[in-house]
Amino acid sequence: MMRHKSRQFIDRVTRLGYWKKGGFGKLNFDAVVGNPPYQENIEHRGEQPPVYHLFYDNAISLSDIVTLITPARFLFDVGKTPSDWNKKMLNDEHFKVVKYFEDSKEIFENVDIKGGVSITLRDGKRKSRAIKVFIPNEQVKNILDKVKQTMVSSLSDIMYSNTSYRYNKAFFDENPEYIKRVSGGSSRYLSSSVFSKFPESFFEESPNDGKKYIKILGRKNNKRVLLYFDRSYINPPDNFEKYKVYLASSNGTGQFGEKLSTPEIGEPLIGATETFVSFGAFDNRTEAESLVKYLKCKFTRLLLGTRKVTQGNKNSKVWSNVATQDFSITSDIDWSKSVKEIDNQLYKKYQLTQNEINFIEDNIKPME
Repeated sequence: MMRHKSRQFIDRVTRLGYWKKGGFGKLNFDAVVGNPPYQENIEHRGEQPPVYHLFYDNAISLSDIVTLITPARFLFDVGKTPSDWNKKMLNDEHFKVVKYFEDSKEIFENVDIKGGVSITLRDGKRKSRAIKVFIPNEQVKNILDKVKQTMVSSLSDIMYSNTSYRYNKAFFDENPEYIKRVSGGSSRYLSSSVFSKFPESFFEESPNDGKKYIKILGRKNNKRVLLYFDRSYINPPDNFEKYKVYLASSNGTGQFGEKLSTPEIGEPLIGATETFVSFGAFDNRTEAESLVKYLKCKFTRLLLGTRKVTQGNKNSKVWSNVATQDFSITSDIDWSKSVKEIDNQLYKKYQLTQNEINFIEDNIKPME
């Protein structure tokens, strides 16, 4: 699935003009069928950049008929392929999905490809309805259609990035030796490893030195902890002084219906490392508690499952199909009820059929 310098190879043959229909008369195919390399193989790099989208484009330039087997993440507009390219394919009236495998091991034994694998067909001479939004299950598609009829905003609109807590200039000016310990993004924001990178600056108890300290939520020794940090060293987001809900920026595998890592309330003046994303900027704790219950609902996680097909929660796009609710005490939902009772209210609000309710109850794991 990986081929060394595949991107450079594509660039070279494209520059030479070979990969064009009729280009120099050297390559011109009736059909292109294949399983191209999926990603680069760059030494000493963790996340490898994808290349299969480049093979798509060049195959389409070679022939009107193109069938490829590739990762399916792009069909949900997530992953590392460019979002503009994802949308181009999803809006292409000549492009369709022949077969989708949620579990990649159905066709590639012992290979786990997050988001599954797809077999697609592009026929440049035939038009059909563009995919636009890929939902492989008809029941799920019908539920999402009902939600979107009245949806005004989504949780992506009240989501704050996992890199929201950034160092200001004073942090490295006053601790010049620290800059040697980090690189890249870790030198700009509170990374997941910040507690071990700068142990001198994080404390289990607030120091009595006249400075103002705040709490930072992160992980240490595989446990969630709150450590004190000098307030003057960071530039926080605008929900820092509000109530918000923190959620792990990554969890699970992307399997449809899986549980989320336990969300928790961030009180005013509590920040977080990049291990967490946050939602909301509430004036009171009650609204944050309501959002926690909403995140635990089966209904909510079904909507999330229409876009979340990997372990990542940090991409705001995966939350774009999850309708925002009124989390106040004047809401049309009674948030004082149990998660199960709130689910029932949501089923009624969006006029789900009994078959649709049964589907959710059978396929989404409970969270309490």
